[in-house]
Amino acid sequence: MSGPVSVWKYSLSALGIVILLNLVLRYGVMLDGFMVNVGVAFGVGALLGWWFAKSVGRVPLPKERSRLLWQYGTPIALFHIFAGFMAFSINKLSLPGAIMLFLHFIMYPVLAHRLLSEEAVSAYLKK
Repeated sequence: MSGPVSVWKYSLSALGIVILLNLVLRYGVMLDGFMVNVGVAFGVGALLGWWFAKSVGRVPLPKERSRLLWQYGTPIALFHIFAGFMAFSINKLSLPGAIMLFLHFIMYPVLAHRLLSEEAVSAYLKK
């Protein structure tokens, strides 16, 4: 069993893919809505789990998984906090809007957490 690996390349790459996919899908293909976020979050989370499994050859250690989720989720959270602050500053953020903004954000770390779990990554290793 190998020791802990640096997860920066995984988290930064996943963040870049999230940004690129959101730009392409929202402005290139003109898709919009919550399901686009769910699709992007699921796709990037699955890619993250698969990439880690194939490159390292094992399930991420709890410390690695935690670090990866923090490094991946924090910039996404900061973006959503900034967007909420901007909407609030021009009096366009209501309670339902804030809840929807939170739901748009939370999909990314929740699905990444699920798809980086021991069960999910073990399935990638078996294939």
